[in-house]
Amino acid sequence: MLNRAPLERSVLWRNRRGGPALVLLLLFGVAVAIGGVWLVSRIRAQQYVAKESQLRGRFGQLRLALENYHVAHGNFPPYFAKGEAPATAQSWRVALLPHIERDDIRAQYAASEAWDSPANRRLADSLGMAPALFRSPFSRNESSHFSDFVIVPLQRVPQVANAGTHVTVIESGNDKIAIAEQPNSTIHWMDPNGN
Repeated sequence: MLNRAPLERSVLWRNRRGGPALVLLLLFGVAVAIGGVWLVSRIRAQQYVAKESQLRGRFGQLRLALENYHVAHGNFPPYFAKGEAPATAQSWRVALLPHIERDDIRAQYAASEAWDSPANRRLADSLGMAPALFRSPFSRNESSHFSDFVIVPLQRVPQVANAGTHVTVIESGNDKIAIAEQPNSTIHWMDPNGN
């Protein structure tokens, strides 16, 4: 018959001084795991707060650009529901370019051609991406040609807001316009049909 040492005397459970080594090691491992989970959750929470702050900043910049457009033109830029835009209509985002200090892009945009004409496609490709102002910090789009902000008809604002989407209503004089964040959108930033 094998002579086994009692569990208390086992090398796994006691170190040289007689303390429970394996138990302490396991407790240390659990403490490290809990600390790691807590640290990761705090980092993710801070990343979310930073993205929320960026989003508020972008809404503020869009608000200012739209108000400046209204002052310069007497109205907000036109926007179209899907499929309603005339052939050479420009996106409200393209119309805002001079008001977000991107005159360089606006000067190259062929306004007399369709948004997806060869000349305007070359411009979009040469930029490599939509201006950052038109992209949500929460978006996971692979293509950066997409815009995550859309103009929403005022009657749809409560419905869109209740769906958990960030919405801001901008008023200038008697005119009102609403912008909503639509992360992971597939609307090209130059497309007037996407709203």
